[in-house]
Amino acid sequence: MPETSGPTILLRRARRLRKLTGDPRLQSQSEIDQRNMQTSTILFSVLIRPMEIMLKDPSVLFVNLYTGYFYGVFYTFFEVIPLVFPPFFPPFYGFNSRISGLSDRRF
Repeated sequence: MPETSGPTILLRRARRLRKLTGDPRLQSQSEIDQRNMQTSTILFSVLIRPMEIMLKDPSVLFVNLYTGYFYGVFYTFFEVIPLVFPPFFPPFYGFNSRISGLSDRRF
């Protein structure tokens, strides 16, 4: 598919013209805007805007909570494996410390 975003097309055109002519003054509007961007604007768009989207849209909030809960359950299993298959004591399974970390892949 060809590119349809106007700023991206202009950016690529400016890069190509700079390379052909060797004139560093040729710049697209997005390069000029990015050069004049302040730190507070970057921090707002990186930190505040995702939280705003998550809190304003209930479906995104539900998906985030659902995913977070199941990641927590999933990684809890990794914490329990050393308790079920202890590397040293008691030696029910005969695992050493190296094999104990691989016990979930025994099948």
